[in-house]
Amino acid sequence: MNSKMEELGPQYRWRFVGVSPFEARDGHGLISYHGKLWSYGGWNPLDSENFPQITNNEIWVSTDPGANVWQLATPHAEWDPRHTFGTVIHDDHVIIIGGDVIQGKYQSDVWSSDDGYTFTLLNGDAPWGPRTLFLSASFQGQIWVFGGQTLSEFAGGGPDIAYRDAWKSADGITWTQAATDLPFLPRGLVDNLVELDGYLWAIGGGMYATAGSPFEHRNDVWRSADGINWELVLDHAPWEARRYGSVEVYDGRLWVVGGVNENGNIADSWMSEDGINWISVPAPFSPRHAAGLAVHDGQMYLTSADLAANDIWVLREAVVVYGTPDSDTLTGHGEEILVGGAGDDQYVLSTDDEVYETINSGRDTIYTRGNFLLTDDVYVEVLSAADSTMVDPLELEGNVHDNLIIGAAGDDFLLGNGGADILRGGAGADRLFGGADDDELDGEGGDDRLDGGEGVDVLSGGDGHDWYYVDNPGDAVVEMAGQGWDRVYASASYTLTAGAEVEELHTADFLGTAGIDLTGNGVGQYLLGNAGANRLDGGGGTDTLAGGAGDDIYVADSDDTIVELEGEGADTILARTSFALAGGVHIERLAAADPLSTDALDLTGNELDNSISGSAGANRLDGGGGTDTLAGGAGDDIYVVDSDDTIVELEGEGEDTILARTSLALAGGVHIERLAAADPLSTDALDLTGNELDNSISGNAGANRLDGGRGADALAGGAGDDVLIGGEGDDTIDGGLGADVLEGGVGDDAYYVDGDDTVVELEGEGEDTILARTSFVLAAGAHVERLVAADPRSTDALDLTGNELDNSISGGAGANRLDGGGGADTMTGFDGHDWYYVDNAGDVVVEAVGQGW
Repeated sequence: MNSKMEELGPQYRWRFVGVSPFEARDGHGLISYHGKLWSYGGWNPLDSENFPQITNNEIWVSTDPGANVWQLATPHAEWDPRHTFGTVIHDDHVIIIGGDVIQGKYQSDVWSSDDGYTFTLLNGDAPWGPRTLFLSASFQGQIWVFGGQTLSEFAGGGPDIAYRDAWKSADGITWTQAATDLPFLPRGLVDNLVELDGYLWAIGGGMYATAGSPFEHRNDVWRSADGINWELVLDHAPWEARRYGSVEVYDGRLWVVGGVNENGNIADSWMSEDGINWISVPAPFSPRHAAGLAVHDGQMYLTSADLAANDIWVLREAVVVYGTPDSDTLTGHGEEILVGGAGDDQYVLSTDDEVYETINSGRDTIYTRGNFLLTDDVYVEVLSAADSTMVDPLELEGNVHDNLIIGAAGDDFLLGNGGADILRGGAGADRLFGGADDDELDGEGGDDRLDGGEGVDVLSGGDGHDWYYVDNPGDAVVEMAGQGWDRVYASASYTLTAGAEVEELHTADFLGTAGIDLTGNGVGQYLLGNAGANRLDGGGGTDTLAGGAGDDIYVADSDDTIVELEGEGADTILARTSFALAGGVHIERLAAADPLSTDALDLTGNELDNSISGSAGANRLDGGGGTDTLAGGAGDDIYVVDSDDTIVELEGEGEDTILARTSLALAGGVHIERLAAADPLSTDALDLTGNELDNSISGNAGANRLDGGRGADALAGGAGDDVLIGGEGDDTIDGGLGADVLEGGVGDDAYYVDGDDTVVELEGEGEDTILARTSFVLAAGAHVERLVAADPRSTDALDLTGNELDNSISGGAGANRLDGGGGADTMTGFDGHDWYYVDNAGDVVVEAVGQGW
């Protein structure tokens, strides 16, 4: 014989019968009488909002409550509607005693019935007076009423009274006061008085609050052999103190079920053989108070309670099946408790079977065809579907221990709860939740949802479009190529496991504001942030990153796509490679991911206002449209800009170039060496202006205006009729093609001209030189000191003519024609057969031996 037979003892279980045909009600009378189960009166709602609430005087009767078969015997009994009244069987009659009508009065009447539904008034005003919350019983041939309470607000005035008296009557008509000062404090509230082993038992209870005292809740146990003399059996039972609890005697034991206290309704059931030692029996029903509780046909029934509970439950003694000390296979047949004992046992369960296994009693397995929950006191290692091909959905839940839980082919729900669990979903669209500790979840086939819960978990979806929920950076997701379109939801910052073929990585709460960082793994993912400040990094591959609301940071490669809408925060892209911002993407800042890197990057904004910053390499920064701010940093950078853009370049940060799409004036202090037209072939006219530093400025094929500002500038006009202004400093000015106007300003300037160009130089603006590529006539008034061939080695014949001032004119190696004009000029022909025209005694001709005729 297995020793656990003695260890378990009698086992009881509540089973759901069904929803009662009558409305939810509390404080109703429930008794077994003449082979039927009867429900009397109670307090139930009048409308869907539960107010106003009314009592009733309905009588319902059932010949088969186990099948939930009920009939309305009468909608209106002879007695007034009421609740929390006494209902006892006395002298083979149903006796209704007093109660509370909740309409400004308490009852003190007594009614009798010999058939259960036709009542006769015995006493309309018993001498114990209107009260509620009293205890009542039929004991030793007498009807008894103990204690209770009267509240003035419900009794039509008078004082609040708490009673400690006892009254008895043999017939319900004539009453005698048996005691005036009972030893236990006043109490009541439904069925708290029962008879067992020749004693009356008063168990728990409480009182309503009054102006002088709060609600009272008790969990003491009293008994009396005569109804007058009472002894305290237990001062504090292990169950919560309560009022509106239900008390009954079943199978030779005291039972306490449900109730209410300062914490709300209670869902429990307790039993005791002696009132001292109490055992908790699982209570699967919802929390409730003032429920009906009665024994009928060898079973105890729990019926309707407070407003929300109108279900019916039955308590039965369960069948216990024992195994041997060896490894057993135990098969249940429904509502049985299987005890395997030592050995590696296997349990094959039917509906509502239970398993009892203690610690260190083998490696045990449960096979079930229905839903099953492993309670914490059951030490079973494996919980499995009975057949892997089952398609009906299963709900399998582990406990605080380490469990292996195996589903079937249906859409199953598997929950590990505590412990380091292994969950295998099988085929079907399964939901797997690990719970606490480090778990392993494998969805196997189907479109699964996997959530490891707390701990560092390993999640594998297998085939199908799977969803993963991770909350720990250490959680690992395992997905192979070709296993469906998969998605990971992260409630904490998370980096996808290397090699996991996951297509989407999301924050778990799109509306949440917690800053969560998401990083892909190079496979190519869609990353979605939340309303907080996210950092999204695709991690290589062709990714799509959407930050949502909040000030987000994107770490991107050139193949990535960024999704940012207007009003979704101040956002930044950190580019690992060259990157062009797509149109319509509301990104405020585009920057090199590593500002110290010397790798060259091309960074391009869009039509919006962007701030773009490069690395320490030779970057190309293009703001696109909008009013942009571009900062190249170290390295020889190229900026492509519009007139509204701002450039940030500090001293010593390389040889930098601006390519202007529109007219542009270089701001002071910006260390840009070269300013040029972005398209040198364009004929659009540009105004390009340097600053106080040495700038090289070049135009396009249009009619440009180039202004060097201060500094020793180099200006090149290109094609087109340009105006070039050197400004202060020793400038080099080249009009290029076209009829250009060249103005050097202060400083020793050098002009490169064609025949159609005009040079403007004022007196006192330095020692200036014109280098002529073609024949050239110096305009009157131009204070230019030297006019020379641009290429002294060229054999092209040049005609060079000075003006009224003293000029130094020199030709090339060809046959030059040199004319000083007015003034005392110096003319040097060099090689070639040169002609000199002199008109002033101060003119000087320089011609060396062998330099032509």
